[in-house]
Amino acid sequence: MRKWGQTLTIGILLAAVGWLWVPSTSMVKAGGCEERVGTEKVRWAGAELKPGQIGRVTVAAPTELWLSTKAVETLPSGAVYRVYALGNGYFDVGQGYAIKNDARVRYETPAKEKLVAALCVQQAKTSMADVAMNGVAIGDSRAKVEAMYGKAKRKTKNAYGLY
Repeated sequence: MRKWGQTLTIGILLAAVGWLWVPSTSMVKAGGCEERVGTEKVRWAGAELKPGQIGRVTVAAPTELWLSTKAVETLPSGAVYRVYALGNGYFDVGQGYAIKNDARVRYETPAKEKLVAALCVQQAKTSMADVAMNGVAIGDSRAKVEAMYGKAKRKTKNAYGLY
């Protein structure tokens, strides 16, 4: 009898938690990678959100761009850079470069749904690259294919009106 009571209590608790946590429609769409074909770009405030990007830095006042322990360039006000990691008081902006986290820069992060969508696109591109034949994969550009094999000898229109 005691075991049945514990099971009932756990069941009620799980039902209550499930009732309280209802994912929003946008979270469900962003979380489901099925509709991502890997060719579209995820846009965030007018720019493409790259896979691995966690935010962006806007330079408010001239500041230094660092490579290892050396300042290599002074960045002008208004410049915007993608951020891929945070650590030791610096923003990692890729390829070994960093910007110091201080009052001269403003850091912003995209919505979680955007980050998930960018990851979905990256995963879709990776899985499409696995489907390849003779050096050509789904999603490759026409220029790449023509560079390998030359111009097409003919074009065929499909049911959707595309060639």
